[in-house]
Amino acid sequence: LFIQSKNNLKQITTDGGNGIVYGQTVHRSEFGITGGLFWSPKGNKLAFYRKDEKRVKDYPIFSINERPAKAKSFKYPMAGDSSHTVTIGITNESGNIVYIQTEGPYDQYLTNLAWSPDEKSIYLAWVNRAQNKMELRKYSSQTGAFEGLLFSEEHNKYVEPEHPVVFLPNENENFIWQSERDGFNHIYVYQQGVLSQLTKGNYIITEFLGFDKSGKYLLANSTLEGAAGNALERTPILVRLSDGSITELAAGYGMTDCQWNKESGLLIVGLSNLNMPYNSYSIDVNQVIKFIDIGGEANPILLEEIKSPIKDYNIGLTTLNTIQNDGIDLYTRTFFPPDFDPTKKYPVVVYVYGGPHAQMIQNRWLGGGNMWMAYMASKGYIVFTLDNRGSANRGFNFENAVHRQLGTLEMSDQLAGVNYLKSLQYVDSTRIGVHGWSFGGFMTTSLMTRSPGVYKVGVAGGPVID
Repeated sequence: LFIQSKNNLKQITTDGGNGIVYGQTVHRSEFGITGGLFWSPKGNKLAFYRKDEKRVKDYPIFSINERPAKAKSFKYPMAGDSSHTVTIGITNESGNIVYIQTEGPYDQYLTNLAWSPDEKSIYLAWVNRAQNKMELRKYSSQTGAFEGLLFSEEHNKYVEPEHPVVFLPNENENFIWQSERDGFNHIYVYQQGVLSQLTKGNYIITEFLGFDKSGKYLLANSTLEGAAGNALERTPILVRLSDGSITELAAGYGMTDCQWNKESGLLIVGLSNLNMPYNSYSIDVNQVIKFIDIGGEANPILLEEIKSPIKDYNIGLTTLNTIQNDGIDLYTRTFFPPDFDPTKKYPVVVYVYGGPHAQMIQNRWLGGGNMWMAYMASKGYIVFTLDNRGSANRGFNFENAVHRQLGTLEMSDQLAGVNYLKSLQYVDSTRIGVHGWSFGGFMTTSLMTRSPGVYKVGVAGGPVID
């Protein structure tokens, strides 16, 4: 690890290599971690991950860049085997290093690192190897000493912290925290040693956007729609910190992508749905706040309307639908061939992903699909996708239903989708194929081998299999 300043390059660590890795992601994106270097708010200190992989077994990968192919070994912790050991160091301008005193099992997880605004403390979400217990811990950035356990979360399946603490404006001790502890991802406020729930309901917070300039409100994107949740769409919301009251800021209906600027008070919302490629709106949140108590309304301003880039092409219809399996609603998407004739029989390509942390079907342009699906439809296929149990944004129970039985409930839901297809008079039930990548590759191989005869052909890309 080196630190480059304007006129100086300073080496901080000297023992890297031979199984020691500095400054890289250690526990991967499952915990929301995308890097291994964490500057303090004022830039006076740098926290970093140190990963010791010495106990992790080597796994050979063959490179075909040379002829004949040569094996190169990588550190790869197979399921159930030893994982790496992680510590967190802190350095300053002098280059001195203090390590946080995270005593415990070598294979614990140190996730979601955050600095306090005054740079005096480090906060992290500790998770055990079984991933069914989380503790939010506080450490001194001066000495590395443990300063306190703020709260913990446990679940008989798993806990999954994915967002570090975010401090309230002008605060060094009080912060917001995201958690699925009530079954849906919501925002909680930690003040004076008490954690209280701010947002509630059968919807999820999909993204925290920031605070307003007054520090009395926060903005977030969500699956909230009216009084209920709709996982196919997104609604930006304004939440009053004092009482949790919510004002919806949606510019219409569909999927929204949001950019927030606290200084200007402007929220830019990109809106898309099945019938609209992409419209950009500007919302003056300061005006919204002014109108909250008097019942007025600040109307969004249309900034840009993007016309369909394929309006001159003969593209078939894309539809969203809902079917049921085991009494549970499952979302589906269908691409139809151009000039579709319901009196004819069509072969079907089932495109599947089916894994956690992903949602294939959304009320956005092309239903969350892509032009390859429209292309296949133009070749005379119906292209069908179903989001089974285990996929994202439907609540914690919907996603964790597949815990330690990957492929079982997912297959049941996918086969319910096939039964739905077979009930349609225009589907050729003898010509249904299945295709997917990664977890979708695993699903393809599972569906082909564990339910033989249902699909005529399967194409598995990058399958996660033995």
